[in-house]
Amino acid sequence: MKGSAFTDVGYQRKTNEDSWYLDLSKKIVAVADGMGGHKAGEIASQTVKKYLENDSDVEGKGFSKIFQEINKTIILCAEENEEYKGMGTTFTLVKIKDNKILVGHIGDSRAYLLRNGKIMQMTTDHTMVNELLKLEGITPEQAKDHPYKHVLSRALGVEKNISIEEKTYKLEKGDFLLLSTDGLHGMLSDLEIVTTFIENDYEIEETGKNLMRKALEKGGKDNITFIILGDIFENGEQEQ
Repeated sequence: MKGSAFTDVGYQRKTNEDSWYLDLSKKIVAVADGMGGHKAGEIASQTVKKYLENDSDVEGKGFSKIFQEINKTIILCAEENEEYKGMGTTFTLVKIKDNKILVGHIGDSRAYLLRNGKIMQMTTDHTMVNELLKLEGITPEQAKDHPYKHVLSRALGVEKNISIEEKTYKLEKGDFLLLSTDGLHGMLSDLEIVTTFIENDYEIEETGKNLMRKALEKGGKDNITFIILGDIFENGEQEQ
């Protein structure tokens, strides 16, 4: 398995409140997008990163336990520090095991599967707009520019009882994975993302560099963080 992480503060933010984790030996990757007051979002997303770095049993733990423990840590930190009150973070975590993609997720960061020239979003955006769409309270057209487009309906650190999304997908030879915060997929459409992979022959560094360039050219309105993984299938060489 091979992979690289890419991050940029963007053009409109003073600090980078995104965090990422990439451990190719453990086959675990994650992105987190923090939110809150002054530096609080950065603290929340860094809590995710530090947990993954320091927990020796993260490979064996289930998603529910991992998410609950991080959630508890963020809440305690906010209770002990007034300036961190109200902070939270998205968290998208992927483990690769036995040629399966195991996904744990909360918030509006995303995990994508790229296969045979197509792209599929594996996660659900936990936003108020998505909730309204489910209830048929708004149309897809109204959702595009809705004022609640980036308001989260779920995140770590917001409340003690959390509901996370867990999914499993079967890997195939030639698959690539992309994990991203909304600084990337909020700027580029799914079509623009998969086209960039194709244009760069799925070469990870070049694809990443050009995805970042395109997101910044669109305005770089948020912090931009993403991870690309390739050569994931365990048997034989990847075909690109």
